[in-house]
Amino acid sequence: MGAESEPKSREQEILDILQSRRYDPNALAELETYITEQVQGGLDKYDLDANMAVLKLYQFYPERRKIQVVVQIMAKAMMALPETDFLCGSYMIAPELQAQEPLASMMELVGLLETGMYEQFWAKCDNSSSLETVRKSVVGFDDGVRKFVMGVVGRTYASIQVDLLAKFVNLDEGKTRELINKYGWAIDSSNKARVEVP
Repeated sequence: MGAESEPKSREQEILDILQSRRYDPNALAELETYITEQVQGGLDKYDLDANMAVLKLYQFYPERRKIQVVVQIMAKAMMALPETDFLCGSYMIAPELQAQEPLASMMELVGLLETGMYEQFWAKCDNSSSLETVRKSVVGFDDGVRKFVMGVVGRTYASIQVDLLAKFVNLDEGKTRELINKYGWAIDSSNKARVEVP
């Protein structure tokens, strides 16, 4: 009697596909399903290797390409900033696709984030129906962007006005104060409108 083997985790199943059939177009259906799982899984569910493998397969087999999957991959990559995942992914997307919405807006949005133009980023997100769809369909998208913004603020500011931070993260003052507490930052005891950034 042999010992029963443990069932493989989803991540292990995908790793097996990537190791044995990375360039097999028949693996696309399973990998695309995995992308959907990542999109529904929030901030903690992200697999750069699988996502880039899908983009590579789309390069080799453009007739199998699904624009919605490309958008989902790039949204997850945007949520991973400051990592260079978005840039890497963009190199595998044909220029004619990059010119289509919502990818064209997403390319612009990353530029706004990377240059600290957070208010303009949120204004563009709020005024674009194609981006609204992305934000609603990718669980944790706004939180992923806020995590990036908070990281940049944490590295570049010693202190910041609460109202300015609220604009940066696109939240009202109450929710911004909750975010401040989540990150372990402290409200200045002598000026309640200012946050001390550790």
